[in-house]
Amino acid sequence: MRRDPRLRGISSDHHHGLVLARGVARACDENRPAAEIAGRVREAFRQHLDPHFAAEEELLLPALGAAGARPLADRTLREHAEMRALLRRAEETGAREPLAAFAVALEAHIRFEERELFEAAERLLPAEVLERLAARVPPSSPLPIVEPQEKTVPQPDAIPPAEPLPLPDLLGFAAHGIASRVLARNAGGNVTLFAFEAGQALSEHTAPFDALVLVQEGVMTLTIGGKPVRAVPGTVVRMPAHVPHAVQAEERSRMLLVMLREPKGG
Repeated sequence: MRRDPRLRGISSDHHHGLVLARGVARACDENRPAAEIAGRVREAFRQHLDPHFAAEEELLLPALGAAGARPLADRTLREHAEMRALLRRAEETGAREPLAAFAVALEAHIRFEERELFEAAERLLPAEVLERLAARVPPSSPLPIVEPQEKTVPQPDAIPPAEPLPLPDLLGFAAHGIASRVLARNAGGNVTLFAFEAGQALSEHTAPFDALVLVQEGVMTLTIGGKPVRAVPGTVVRMPAHVPHAVQAEERSRMLLVMLREPKGG
């Protein structure tokens, strides 16, 4: 969706927040130590989420309440309080369950803000409020949490040898999400098939190795080092190591991602 330029800074926080939420959920699923997960979440919260919440609570929500959107403002405050409480509970108990609940709550909260809260802000708020918000929250850097590759609906690994396999038969679409299946993997890298519903995205992140994107179906917009690249079926795009990149499906799309894990110069 096209966002008012004055809300792009606070909206860009959400891309990184989704990476955080999914990284925490993955870490919990992999039974990583709760203290390790909580430490990373605490640092991400201190550096990014708490300033984001404060900007909303001090600038955005009072203005929305005054403009007649009090239920949206109240819901936002309740959800902020819920996430703060979950993080406190994780730190106090050393349990993994509050962290898993935090990940679910954060992703749901981001969806709500993008689909309802920011839509109301664009419609109801005067220019001076949006300009103050833009000055308070410029576009942010990625959150420091776990590996930022999103695997929302994993499928069985690998494919049988010596068979011609139609790609659509290997992986279907996930309702309102992203499906993925690893087709091949070894020490040098892997090949993963992704299926995106329209509008779904892999948020901006970096990787320590080159990757190739081969679009099989639909239209993908890749943003590589700030440069948008439109990729259609039959095209291949290289994403260099250590350069921030993001992927968005403009319509229902499938792509192959080839990760080349061999270190450069190695």
